[in-house]
Amino acid sequence: MFLYYAQRNIVWCSGCLIKATKIQTRKNLDMKNETQKTEQSCTIQSVNGCRLLHLSLKKEPFSVMVTGEKREEFRKNSDWIRSRLFDKDDNEKEYDYIKFVNGYGSDKPYFICKYEGFMECYMNVAERKYSNGLSITGIGKGDFIIYCGYIVESGNLGCR
Repeated sequence: MFLYYAQRNIVWCSGCLIKATKIQTRKNLDMKNETQKTEQSCTIQSVNGCRLLHLSLKKEPFSVMVTGEKREEFRKNSDWIRSRLFDKDDNEKEYDYIKFVNGYGSDKPYFICKYEGFMECYMNVAERKYSNGLSITGIGKGDFIIYCGYIVESGNLGCR
């Protein structure tokens, strides 16, 4: 549940503090879609106290994800990705957002989206094709699908 403090430009969500530059007022929101509309209108300046999963992407996947066309990230099962998704006791880690970066470094294009969980595949995933020609194949049993929600921030997009 969200609490709105338009005077201070602060939104509390899921126990984390987000400083926002733009917030819609409650009276202009449809109660059914209140959370989604308000979250999409916020521009995050800092994500203090939120749990952030950091992932790097190549140019082709990044370009279809930043537009919202591709809303899931596929990762092969490896010790590296398992260390990001599970703790040492094999319990799922909890995140609030995912930060995707196209390359490495603070000056590279990035976007931050809502973390919607993940699933470990129990069978092969059908081929997925996207508008920029990207084709995802070879995802099978034991690999991971990480689900992405709405995008809350993006930056350095002119740097690609």
